[in-house]
Amino acid sequence: MFETTEDDGDSGGWRFPPNGWIKCNVDGSAPEDKASGCGGVFRDSTGSWLYGFAVSLDRGTSSAIELSAISIALDIAWDRGFRKLILETDSLTVADVVNNKDGACSHRLHEKKLVESIRDKKKKRKWDVRIVHSRREGNKVADWLANLSHGLQVGDQIELPKLPHGCCSCHELMLEDTRLAKAKSGRSMTDRLRCIGMKSVSFLLVMFLVLSPYVVHVPN
Repeated sequence: MFETTEDDGDSGGWRFPPNGWIKCNVDGSAPEDKASGCGGVFRDSTGSWLYGFAVSLDRGTSSAIELSAISIALDIAWDRGFRKLILETDSLTVADVVNNKDGACSHRLHEKKLVESIRDKKKKRKWDVRIVHSRREGNKVADWLANLSHGLQVGDQIELPKLPHGCCSCHELMLEDTRLAKAKSGRSMTDRLRCIGMKSVSFLLVMFLVLSPYVVHVPN
């Protein structure tokens, strides 16, 4: 059981969730000259798009916007029946606060309420939710959706049960994530096979050394 983690790949790109799990990447955007907003995307273990959203929010701190994105994503996941969820945010601070890692806490009242709400949603519902940190390289689709929210009125939301047609940039980001995830999966499998091979050779060598004194040579 893990709570916070960072992508340990060289590029920090997106990774497939385990079979049976759903991964949601969320991101917040708080430009100085526009209303704040957030977005998120849900994908399965093959990298297929399951659901996306973009929401326009009142202005707030970057942490508050990121927390709002997590809270919204948890509600969507529950409503859509996703019971095994890995939720990734590119804010390590927010991930630590939500998971209460090393006593991390928020001192702002609004953020405290958001944190408490998120913790309640995690604990009081019958599901397995893991909120973890991801590098920005693995959060590009969520970032695209968060920026999409800037064209909305505050409080409005875009719901995307399918990958939006005609959005070349979003399609390209999805394809890039899938390509890199497949490459990483291939390297991981190669590493596992190499490890298994080394263990097998070591086992045979040990067995040979242990049993060699008991070998009986039959004369021709």
